[in-house]
Amino acid sequence: MKISYNEFHISRAIREQCNFDAQLFSSSGNVIFANFKAVQQFQTKLNELFTKRGEENKRVSAGSLNAMGLIDEIFHYVCMLFRRDKAPKSFTNMLSDLDTYFGKEAMDELLLQFMESFPPTEVYQGKISAQEYLGRMCIDEGTKLERSNREQVMEEMILLHLANENPAFHPFQILFDDKKLSQNPNYIKTWNQIK
Repeated sequence: MKISYNEFHISRAIREQCNFDAQLFSSSGNVIFANFKAVQQFQTKLNELFTKRGEENKRVSAGSLNAMGLIDEIFHYVCMLFRRDKAPKSFTNMLSDLDTYFGKEAMDELLLQFMESFPPTEVYQGKISAQEYLGRMCIDEGTKLERSNREQVMEEMILLHLANENPAFHPFQILFDDKKLSQNPNYIKTWNQIK
């Protein structure tokens, strides 16, 4: 397995509070660590935020951040392998089922709410609206096949949910806390439907 970088979710609020370098973010809006120096720079800014808040006990190590990013990237890799080797239409079919069960309008509302807190780079930079982003297609980097941005956003939302459930990630929860998103009852309902 070849993974050239690590990435994970980071909320708009923390991104703005820490004033992270825009080059750290992928097109999906996840932070990317291309090398350990990038991890250390990210760690420094995050720990400065903890110090400013009087939460020095929450300071994190660069090694732990790097490990968390690797785990998230492995999850993305597993999703890509599943799409490529087992079920190319898995996310298409899952979204179709969720659209049928909850209604496409409700699903789009949930995906837009997710993007409000965890925006893709183009949306964050104001180059495109979240609604426009959802309506577009993209090329899956792993499979080289076209898929909808709705599918990509749904995958990110699933991985966000997994990150928030993972006890090993709790020291980093400030980065990807889903409490605001959890106020939408469909966030939990869709998760239960997917499981």
